[in-house]
Amino acid sequence: MQNQTINDWLKVCLLLCVITLPLFLGSCGGSTSEAPFKITGSWFIYNTTAGTAGEQGPNTFSFTQSDASSNNLTGTTSQSQAITGNVSDLNISFSWVGSDSATYTYTGVISGDGFTMSGTWTNTSGLSGTWHAIVSAAPSVNIAGNWNITLTTSGTAGQQGPYPFIFTQSGNGIGGTASQGQALIGTVSILSITFSFAESDGSTDVYTGLINAAGTTMSGTWKSTSVSRQSGTWSATKSG
Repeated sequence: MQNQTINDWLKVCLLLCVITLPLFLGSCGGSTSEAPFKITGSWFIYNTTAGTAGEQGPNTFSFTQSDASSNNLTGTTSQSQAITGNVSDLNISFSWVGSDSATYTYTGVISGDGFTMSGTWTNTSGLSGTWHAIVSAAPSVNIAGNWNITLTTSGTAGQQGPYPFIFTQSGNGIGGTASQGQALIGTVSILSITFSFAESDGSTDVYTGLINAAGTTMSGTWKSTSVSRQSGTWSATKSG
């Protein structure tokens, strides 16, 4: 009887091992943090450099992930330099050697919808800054027309505006004028938007956000490259 009980207990243990081992291995496999989607394709990349006014871009980068489960990243810059990198969950890191022989390293985060990215960059010459990117895809809407934009500024109570903006659009490219007549430039991809314009002090205000499916409202975040590094949120309503 005792031997039979021991044998039954061993069978139960063995059965539990058979059931739980794949689950355990699966959870271990999840720790490799596979990317939730592929970022293969072309991206418009903008960057700022610490100590330098303004924003540069867009520069078109091309990225490739070899298969759906691969975290390895390759590609080319807008000047055809070879890119190598890694994607893990929503984290991304990539680097390349520039025409100045310095190695540029970009690290950042991919948005939850997979349409935008942002982060910081450094190079081996001691330069650094910020960057953001928007996937190169056909826009879902045309935002050309008049808009009223309202702002909030971090650390400041209340809202500012509304300020009148005028947008033009041709394919992915957008232009127009800000509320004080400054020329603005940017890109639209699917329902994502990024645009910027220069202020009188030489700094640049950078706006990123999303457009609603009807193309009648927008909202997102903004930041300034000025010494004070102001930032905040914005929303817009189309007025014509």
